[in-house]
Formats: sequence, C-alpha cells, structure tokens
Amino acid sequence: MKLITPLLLILVVISLAGCRSADTELRSTSKGDVFYSILSSKKFPQGSYVGELKDGFPHGKGTFTYDNGDKYTGGWMSRPSTQWMDYSGMDISRTFEFFALTELTHNHSFSSFHGRGTLTYYDGDKYAGGFLLGAFHGNGTFTTAKDKYVGEYKNGYKNGFGTQTYSNGDKYVGEYKNGYKNGNGTYTYANGDKYVGEWKFNRKVGYGTQTYSNGDKYVGEFKDDKYHGKGNMTFPDGKIQSGIWANDKYLYDLVEHDKREKERLVKLRNSKMHAQKQRILSMLKPLMDDCQNIGFKADSKKYRECIVESI
Repeated sequence: MKLITPLLLILVVISLAGCRSADTELRSTSKGDVFYSILSSKKFPQGSYVGELKDGFPHGKGTFTYDNGDKYTGGWMSRPSTQWMDYSGMDISRTFEFFALTELTHNHSFSSFHGRGTLTYYDGDKYAGGFLLGAFHGNGTFTTAKDKYVGEYKNGYKNGFGTQTYSNGDKYVGEYKNGYKNGNGTYTYANGDKYVGEWKFNRKVGYGTQTYSNGDKYVGEFKDDKYHGKGNMTFPDGKIQSGIWANDKYLYDLVEHDKREKERLVKLRNSKMHAQKQRILSMLKPLMDDCQNIGFKADSKKYRECIVESI
C-alpha cells in the first residue's frame, strides 16, 4: 500500500503532463473524460471558456464569457487556420466573431461558433439559432431592444423566409436575400396601411398592392417605394384613377398612354429608317463622286447606270 499511493500520484502527474504540455498539443476532453473537470476550463485573451476542448480549443459544447460582457453558449468547432472560409463582403455588424477566439499555437488552430447556440451581447441584443463556422446560419431568432427577427439565415445574412417585427408596431413577413427584403413579402404598418407585393433591396419594386387605412387602394407597378408605371387607384367613393404613374404622381390614362406609345414607335421607326438611309448614302458617296468626275450629270440616266455598274 505504501508503494501504491506514490505510484498513483506519479501516474496522475505523468498523465496530466502528457495532456497539457507547453511543447505539445493539448489532448481532447469531453464530459465522459476522467480529466474533464480539470481541463474543461481555460482562459483566453478575450475571456474565459468552460466546456469541451480539442487540442486546447473549444470544440463540442461550451460557454464562452467575453471580457466585454458578451456571452455565447452552444456548439463549437476547432480547426486549422488552413480551413478558412471566405467572408469577404459580409455584413458583420453583429456577427463579428467569425473565428470567435484565436490563440495561435504551433499548429495555428482556432475555434468558431458552430451548430446551435445562443449569443448574448453586452447591450442586451440576443441571437439564438444556428451557426456555421462563426456566422448565423439556418433558422434563428435575433432580438434587440427595438426589433425582432425570426427566420432563416445563410452565411451571416437573412436569407429565405422570415418575420421582422419593429418597435413602432410595423411588421414584415416575407422573403429575404443577402440581408435585404427581396422577393415577395407583406409589410403591415402600425397605422393600418398595408403593402403586399414584390421587393428588391428593401424597396417596393415590381408589382404590388398598397392599401390605406382611409380606404384608398393602389394596385400596380412600383419603383423605389413609389407608384411608377401602370396602376389603378381606387378611392373610397368608388372613383378609379387608372393609367400611368411616375414618382407617386398620376400622369395620364391608358388611352393617352396608348396614343403616346404609338407616336413613340412611329418616331423610332422613322429614326431607324433615316439612319439606314444615311448609312447607304455614306457607302454610295464615293461611287457618286466618281461618276460625276467622269462627266455624268447628277440624276441623269447615265449617272444612275454608272452608280449601279460600280456597285
């Protein structure tokens, strides 16, 4: 027994030395590991971590508390820096932890939020949902003091279908692309107004229906949030103003539009014919000059025959 106790202590010391050496990689630990309670906590330059580790970096499930007050609880992935993702151009206004913490060692590894997790910011903003190598990805909920978004993300952006609720009572339900309202969506205003239709880069663009709390209703084309193109405005008294709009202003009815369109097409056709005539004349000009220099009088039969023979 006197020999067993010292031997056990020696074995523990050797095991720990082998697990956590300054000159070698740190061993992996998880909750089923006998050394989990010893090796699952670690201090990093940005804050403190408690959870599963791989080669000394968060990997699996764990909680990181940042010195600035931010806190993340959820999945992690540790990988070599050679396995880098291109995040160029990404809006990182709140997803700045693409590689959440970096402690360079001889193998240059780092860890990122990965899988399901909850990121709580020091100012109270909170995201709960999916992550892909540090970026919001999949279904998630982002809540701030003013707004709330519930929906799909892809590589850090709102992408797919989602619902955005604003502090003033407004609400958008529809499609997103690269962080913008894009595609089909419904925007309901707190005052009772409502838009149902197409969006592009957060603006009403394309075909849509705008209804107002006072009973007015516009159905038609939009551009940059304004009536633009063909559209019908119906008023509460039943009056309908149908025709062409530009920058929210009614220009003229469809009869006038058709008239102007015909005039435009005639002008376009005449312009093309004139241009074609000028091109032909420019090609014939050298031949015409040669025939005149020979001595043929312009517009005479011999003159015209000379030009035809020259062609």
